[in-house]
Amino acid sequence: MIWQLTQSVSNLFQQNYVGILLQMETVNLRVKNKAKIFWLIDPIDGTKEYIVGKDEYTLNAALVINTVPVLGIVGVPKKNRLFYTYGPGECYLIEN
Repeated sequence: MIWQLTQSVSNLFQQNYVGILLQMETVNLRVKNKAKIFWLIDPIDGTKEYIVGKDEYTLNAALVINTVPVLGIVGVPKKNRLFYTYGPGECYLIEN
């Protein structure tokens, strides 16, 4: 189930952001990433909570340009919340 979610997130980004490297949190981070622009993705932060059915897990993504995160997204699916930022001191919430 977790592998399927990771694959779905990966496919979504690869289809919509062609040419931008996708760095998943689940891969070996010991290899130096030399890309100037990339998405850093943690498809499930709180894996244990996700597995047991709790609502305290998030889906996270950041667009990094020249080592600086310029866009951040944190989704909280079970609470219908989406947090995002695109500048210093700015943070927004969309909730249903």
